[in-house]
Amino acid sequence: MCLTGIYKFVLMLLIVLLLAVMMTLNADILAAQEPGPQEVPRGLVVRVEGNITSGTASMLKNSLEEAERENYDFLLVELDTPGGVLDPTLRIMSDFLEASLPVITYVSPSGAISASAGSFLLLSGHKAAMTPGTSTGAAMPVQFSPGGTRDAADEKTINFIEGHIKSVARERGRNEDIAGKFVTENLSLTADEALEEGVIDLVSRNRDLLLQELEGEEVMIRGEPFTLRTAGAELVERDMSTGERLENFLGNPQVTFILMLVGIYGLIIGFSSPGTFIPEVGGAISLALALYGLGIIEVDYLGLALMGLGVIFLVAELFTPTFGIFTTIGVVLLVLGGFIFPGEPLMPEEWFESFRMFVLGLAVMTAIFILVILQRLISMRKRTPSTSDLGLRGHMGHVSSALNPEGQIKLEGELWRARSVEDEIIDRGEKVEVVDRKSMVLLVKRAGAENSMGNNEEG
Repeated sequence: MCLTGIYKFVLMLLIVLLLAVMMTLNADILAAQEPGPQEVPRGLVVRVEGNITSGTASMLKNSLEEAERENYDFLLVELDTPGGVLDPTLRIMSDFLEASLPVITYVSPSGAISASAGSFLLLSGHKAAMTPGTSTGAAMPVQFSPGGTRDAADEKTINFIEGHIKSVARERGRNEDIAGKFVTENLSLTADEALEEGVIDLVSRNRDLLLQELEGEEVMIRGEPFTLRTAGAELVERDMSTGERLENFLGNPQVTFILMLVGIYGLIIGFSSPGTFIPEVGGAISLALALYGLGIIEVDYLGLALMGLGVIFLVAELFTPTFGIFTTIGVVLLVLGGFIFPGEPLMPEEWFESFRMFVLGLAVMTAIFILVILQRLISMRKRTPSTSDLGLRGHMGHVSSALNPEGQIKLEGELWRARSVEDEIIDRGEKVEVVDRKSMVLLVKRAGAENSMGNNEEG
């Protein structure tokens, strides 16, 4: 009996231990099934404001790469743009379509627009949203005639852009017919209308509400389904880098236009007054930057040719005065060429209007500059030179461009071609004495210390 009691006790003890082990294992399984604390999602925010340029494309491409490299959960692109340059716009769309993380496009704040090229960016996001009081669309390509009238672009350009925007809308599951009408009919939609027509996914009053509403939504990333994690996200805002700002500046057609003219005039002034160096160097740098700008924007080559011909006439006026005839022709050609110089079909109409006024103002300033120089040249030719042959010999001057053996000297405020009578090299800044004259070339020698006093001296 005693042994039987021991067996029962041991058996009960084993049963209790087995139950305890089973309960422990079950608790561990349940704990493993329960979701642990989730990491707070992170989003990178960039803002596109003003005209879309090559700098904008670089900023967005670099932002995508940074977001992928730093394991952000999404990229939020806030838009407020009237349009921009076509090629950078197409590059941005391609980057968005190939992105390896969700891209959310959002027209914000209230009162903002995403027109013309901006509507392309809006449609390219995995999720597209707008704030109440915003608008999008109006993407009909335009061109300007030399007379300044605004017309629709040629049919080939319209068909290409329409096909592209419809393709992007189709890829994102949006209404491609309405997207096409942005281009062919210049259709513009408010936020509510865009939502109703199926070109955006939602209308949200602010950034926080937008991220709350997108939480758990599914998008396709490179053909694979992906669930958005956006609610309560930690947001990091990214600004343009210095290099992106420089590219953005040079990618502006207005800046390219100015740099091109400054470069041409700088070289003309430098070559007509050798030895100054600053105009030549400044002109060369400006022209190099202008050529860089021409490489990243679309230009009308007829406009470029007309502007070049206009500059030739203005320069010819300086060397062969026609009492304003060449100046008038040059200014007219400059204006006509400037009006059609930017060949960007998606720049906003307001930009073209301001560009035309800018061209007119620059042409008037150029004409005034040329006429002032022309008047000075004519008055100089009418008066008797202070350094006429009478008393010319023995005058003192300073070398402005080294004589090797020929160069230039400055004599009583006038620049003269000069030659060293002894064929020696006389450096810039040295004092020389006129000993003779052959036609328009002065023959000079290095001034000696014994005859440097009491003569006319250039200060």
